[in-house]
Amino acid sequence: MIKGMDECLFSYLSNFKVVDKNGEEIGRVGDILLDKNSLNINSLIIHGSFLEEKLEDIGVKEDIDPIVPVNLINEVDLINTTIKIGEEKSKLKTTSKNWTPSDDVYHFSRLRKTPVLDSKKKKIGSIIDIYWQSEENYVLILGGGWLEEFLESIKVFADKDLIVPKANVSSFSYAEITLNVPEITLKDTIMENLSASVLVKNNQSGFIARGSMVGMMSNTMMMSK
Repeated sequence: MIKGMDECLFSYLSNFKVVDKNGEEIGRVGDILLDKNSLNINSLIIHGSFLEEKLEDIGVKEDIDPIVPVNLINEVDLINTTIKIGEEKSKLKTTSKNWTPSDDVYHFSRLRKTPVLDSKKKKIGSIIDIYWQSEENYVLILGGGWLEEFLESIKVFADKDLIVPKANVSSFSYAEITLNVPEITLKDTIMENLSASVLVKNNQSGFIARGSMVGMMSNTMMMSK
């Protein structure tokens, strides 16, 4: 969790730009590192513009992204979707071509490629988003492959993503994520959660949480280190 945010959704967080202590824009939240024990956010990985990222993808530009540990965050401005940190951009550690995260964290972009298996060992999808309800609790949102998600986005298929509460997660690794319930239980959970308006689908920003998350978007949160 990010200090000062009662709840957080990765797809919502990825809308935020990040500026350093001097007001220089570093980029936008493009990825995160997760603590292996709690699955809380450990650090933000900051991406450049769309063009910069594409040039990095094809090898024209070196792929170097600043890493911002959450303890460097001083202020979260929810109105202007801006995160302000207490360090200069030049002093931040960065990723590189041969960079690998430390053993105590998960790299979210890699984790999103990990198959999720239900209690019957059936592959039911992969993580497309995470919703942190608190520091102690999270919900995984599972989707299909990129083609399935695209077809859902253009309304060819019904958009049915699975919602997995923390209590239903049995084990976590880059090889596989296993659950302690069958897929059919998760389908029931989806309908219960959606009918209870715990989560809603938003065409612009993916899943967003009702209640305090929406309320937070109308306020500016200031935090002192």
